[in-house]
Amino acid sequence: MKYLDYSFRYKTDGTHKFNLSESRAILKALDYLDLNDTDDFNEDTIDNLVDYFKTKTEKKNSKINSTVSWLYRVLRFHDLVHLLPKQRKLYNDTVNFKPVYEEERKRILKYMYDLNSDVGNNLSYQLAIFLMLETGVRSNELLNIKIDNVNLVEQAIYLDKTKNGKPRTVYFNRLAEPYIKIMLKKRKRGYLLYNFLRDERFNKRALDYLIHKIKVDLSIQKLSCHMFRKTFATELSKNGCPVTTIMKLLGHTTIEMTMVYLEINDDKISKDYKKYVPYF
Repeated sequence: MKYLDYSFRYKTDGTHKFNLSESRAILKALDYLDLNDTDDFNEDTIDNLVDYFKTKTEKKNSKINSTVSWLYRVLRFHDLVHLLPKQRKLYNDTVNFKPVYEEERKRILKYMYDLNSDVGNNLSYQLAIFLMLETGVRSNELLNIKIDNVNLVEQAIYLDKTKNGKPRTVYFNRLAEPYIKIMLKKRKRGYLLYNFLRDERFNKRALDYLIHKIKVDLSIQKLSCHMFRKTFATELSKNGCPVTTIMKLLGHTTIEMTMVYLEINDDKISKDYKKYVPYF
């Protein structure tokens, strides 16, 4: 498929993987519906696709909308004539993920502080959690931080591998700084996080193990790397950081994308209203 060739050549790895996943989902659905060519498409095709995804898969409405939109995108890319109607989207049933709230955050921080940095992978465990809280980096960005890209003087980290392919700079503070200094004394080159037990790069498997261990040891029901990212954004917002700055730190391209990450409760809304409301 030319679209996938285009995706491989011109898009980021993350976008290309998304396109591959969507192509497999669409091809499987079309095969099930016995639709082998765009000439087989008609006004009922999209409804049949939606019914397939609803009954034969576990996709939520938002994901079904995304997959069907992907089909339209490919058709436009190839300038193919078809009889499909304008896409009608299902209602959004996505439940926004939550940040790590203060009580659990305090427990997690104590848990990490209590680890002996000289034992096993504890130093990488501590640094991983502290960096996610202080920088808001995605898990893959965290795992790809290079030692040469850490600037202790500016307390800055240059991310040269990001989700959208656009490098950016993030900043750390007193939480992560001492652990970064210890790590830099142990390691002079390569990637910042390291699996000392296996003598290899710290990878997603090790990071998933860390998150699972924290959940089990502290009896936390839900915890993920992305929750730390949302915590970072939410706490910046609470402290008055402009949304445009948060957007840049998170590596987003639109304010709308950033707003998904901001958990703004009624108390803050009330306080902000009283602070900023004009008196006519």
